[in-house]
Amino acid sequence: MSAKVGRVLVVDDERLNRMVLRRALEAERRTVSEAPNGTVALEILAAEPIDGVLLDIVMPELDGYQTLAALKADGAFDRTSLLVEAAPPPVSTSPGRSP
Repeated sequence: MSAKVGRVLVVDDERLNRMVLRRALEAERRTVSEAPNGTVALEILAAEPIDGVLLDIVMPELDGYQTLAALKADGAFDRTSLLVEAAPPPVSTSPGRSP
């Protein structure tokens, strides 16, 4: 993200991921808002000035692809920096069982 990004929205359904990203961004002197899904993210984006968005792809309710489509359709966020993240699927620790 650009050095000009001051206010960042972290969108991820995993609370631990949001917490880790928040700490890293705040260490870089960024102001951080959080959303557990795309629906909440769109509400925050409509209400608050946001410079950049860290967006998870795999989420319930409104996933990252749907959120990106809504942002693109809106047009108001054409100058908002977006970074998309996708965590790998969980790995099974039990032999012979898939996640």
